[in-house]
Amino acid sequence: MNVRSTNEVFENQVALAQSGDLETDLARNLASDCVLLSSDGVFGGRDGARAAARLLDEQVGRARYCHKARLCHGELAFLEWGASRRIARPWRMARTPSGFAQDTSR
Repeated sequence: MNVRSTNEVFENQVALAQSGDLETDLARNLASDCVLLSSDGVFGGRDGARAAARLLDEQVGRARYCHKARLCHGELAFLEWGASRRIARPWRMARTPSGFAQDTSR
């Protein structure tokens, strides 16, 4: 079994998110028992991650994302991002931090 570093998983997640490839990200980077914490609640497992992705799409939709902070330390990673999109009214902004912990004991 090839164990990837937290940074490798993190960078792969960021790249897949930018390309919009959620299913590859889930299969490659999230454990089936993962937990995603956000300001919208607690999302469990890959189905929870899909639900969080749908919610983000409803809130922000197609947007240009800007990474404000990308940090890794041990098994933890943190991404602070912002998004903007042009709609009929002035620019709409969304900003949220997100992070994950990688369990390397398996």
